[in-house]
Amino acid sequence: MYDHLEKKDKTLVSESMSHEHDSSLSEHRPMTGLHQHPKDDRLSELFNIHSSFDNISVGADTKGNITIAVSSEKELHSPTLGSDRKLLKGSRRRILYEHFGELYTNSASPTNSAFAYKGRRVLSENRLMSELKRASERRLSPQQREMAPFLTLDDDRARLQRLREKDASDSEAKREKGETERSILRKTELENRFLRKLRIARRRSLPKEEEKKDSFLERLLRAFDDLSPGGAEASDGTSEEADEESRDENEES
Repeated sequence: MYDHLEKKDKTLVSESMSHEHDSSLSEHRPMTGLHQHPKDDRLSELFNIHSSFDNISVGADTKGNITIAVSSEKELHSPTLGSDRKLLKGSRRRILYEHFGELYTNSASPTNSAFAYKGRRVLSENRLMSELKRASERRLSPQQREMAPFLTLDDDRARLQRLREKDASDSEAKREKGETERSILRKTELENRFLRKLRIARRRSLPKEEEKKDSFLERLLRAFDDLSPGGAEASDGTSEEADEESRDENEES
C-alpha cells in the first residue's frame, strides 16, 4: 500500500529537499537539464531548485518568455538513469502545443524524459503555474510529474480526502494519511517558494522598455488568477513570502 510513498515520493526520502541557485540575465547561464534548439532565442537561467534526484530550472529568453525545465540526476532505488531523463535535447524534441504555451519532451521517449514548458510572457506566475499543471496532467506520465513535486500536489490532496473518509480505526489508512499529510506539507512549501522566486525572476526577465507596457496586463491577469480557485489556493498563506519578495526587490533597487 505504501509503495507510492516509499519508492516515488522523494520529498519524504530527502529531508534536505532542495537547494537553490540564482543568476541574472546578464550572466547568460545555460539552463540546467536543457540543450536548446539552435533556432530558438537564447535562454538564460534565472534560478534553479534541485534535490539529490531532480532539477527544476527556470530561464528566460530576450523577449521575457519564461521556460521551466525539469530533469533528473538519478532515480530512487535505481543504479542507472537514461540520458533522456537527464537532458531535454532541443534538436530532438517533441513539441506539444497548449493554449498559453508549449510543452517539450524528448521525441525518443516522450513519457519517460526530461521536459520543459514555455509560457507566454504575459502570464503571471500563478497562471504560469496553473498552465504548467494543466499541461502536465494532460500530456505527461505520472513518473514525469513526480520529477517536479508540486505537480502532484493536487493528487495528494485528493488522496488525503479519500483517506479521511475511511474507517478511523484502520491502522494502515492512518499511517498512509500521516505520510500523505507530510508529503502535502513539503510540496506546498516548495511550491510557495518556487512561486515567490518565479515572480521575482519574471520581473527581472522583462526587457526594460517592456516593463511599463506589461504592468497593466500583468495586474489584470493576476486579478483573474486570484479570483480563480487555483489562483486563490496558490496565493493562500503567502503573505510572508510577499513581504520577503518586497524586501528582495528593495535590495535590488
